Amino acid sequence: MLTFWERLAPARAASVVQSARRASNLLLMVFNTVLLRLSMPLSLVGVALLAESYDFGLFRLLQVPLGASIPATIVLLDLAVYGQHVAMHRFAPLWRLHLVHHADLHLDATTGVRFHTLEILLSVAYKATFVVVLGCPAAGVLAFEAILNAMSMFSHANVRLPARLETVVRRFVITPDMHRVHHSIIGGEMNS
Repeated sequence: MLTFWERLAPARAASVVQSARRASNLLLMVFNTVLLRLSMPLSLVGVALLAESYDFGLFRLLQVPLGASIPATIVLLDLAVYGQHVAMHRFAPLWRLHLVHHADLHLDATTGVRFHTLEILLSVAYKATFVVVLGCPAAGVLAFEAILNAMSMFSHANVRLPARLETVVRRFVITPDMHRVHHSIIGGEMNS
């Protein structure tokens, strides 16, 4: 749907050949997904189910009800990923990995899935640690991953929201217009 919107009403004209760039981004995503499934057969949901089977984690220790632990999982994992993203920008070895994402010459929905393979592996291991320590419910982890991936593609999409809608929506989520600043080549903007 986002790619249809991008083609129908792009926010910016492309400065590079789109088909080759998109294909490269999508092939990298497929490679990362296959490698991830081969190297870490349990997804984050699987990790959550494993921790649950051993009755492990902070939520279980504190007997947090499912109705509270699912939204808590979404919020806490989002904060964890935010911390990871800050670290990716702050520490040179991590930045070299994250630069694959920022080096895309044109932002669109496929930029939201363009990541260095090692960054993906580190990210999954990092998130899995939080899932186990917190004892996140599988439903919360699944919801978080779905939201994270959808929002990554949306925030990188080459689309423009109507000005009034942009003003409202950006109070709650990162909009494409807002996120373009983060992909600036100016360090102060990129690291803001």
